[in-house]
Amino acid sequence: MVATVFLALGLIALIGSLVHWWLPDLDVALTRRVAGELVINVFLPALNFEVVYKLPIDRTFWQVPLYWRLGR
Repeated sequence: MVATVFLALGLIALIGSLVHWWLPDLDVALTRRVAGELVINVFLPALNFEVVYKLPIDRTFWQVPLYWRLGR
């Protein structure tokens, strides 16, 4: 499990280094902003939809939203 996480981090660092080597004139700040917007607007909603879609609809499914709403 830990090895998988470190392998993923190493792969991300390697890809970042290769992109920096291939595209030295790339605007890093703009790329970070666009990547962040892509994650927030596309990948995170897709992940949430996938998780909710695969959950069984039972009592546990409603406990967290109801607790969050009533606990405030």
